[in-house]
Amino acid sequence: MNEINFSIIVATYNPNYTKLFQTLNSIIVQKKCSFEIIIADDGSKDFDISLIKEWFKEKKFDNYNIIAEHKNLGTVKNFYNGLKKANGEYIKFISPGDMLYDNDVLYKSYVFLKKNNYNIIFGKTVYYRFIDNKELLFINSSNPVDLKPYLTKNIKKSKNHISFIEIL
Repeated sequence: MNEINFSIIVATYNPNYTKLFQTLNSIIVQKKCSFEIIIADDGSKDFDISLIKEWFKEKKFDNYNIIAEHKNLGTVKNFYNGLKKANGEYIKFISPGDMLYDNDVLYKSYVFLKKNNYNIIFGKTVYYRFIDNKELLFINSSNPVDLKPYLTKNIKKSKNHISFIEIL
């Protein structure tokens, strides 16, 4: 059994560091499961690895890896580069500005995956914006919007909603 439950791949390209650190902070506070963070940068002009390493050091978090491409390879190859470094049983992709909504969402996801013997899951999305340092929620919706095929376990219809990329 894999000792790392999740590899969280944070895909960046010319990141806003405030948003990147908000995202990373929502990850490092996760409880009750093991995880690693992989930052995969896709050729940002001024990607500051030392700033990110210093942030991790201040937070006393050391289970991370930073991959920095010298040129832009595109989103899919950037995610793939992160996947090649991943050691987790499951993978979670996220981008700067996205956040995990509470400190046990990875644990809840892991329990749900194991209990139902699933290889892939999705969750609800909450859209937000910071205005005058106040977080405002806009929409709380699921993605995909039509959950009926999943709730009724209609595999044929649910497969129509998912795109798979096989990388050889």
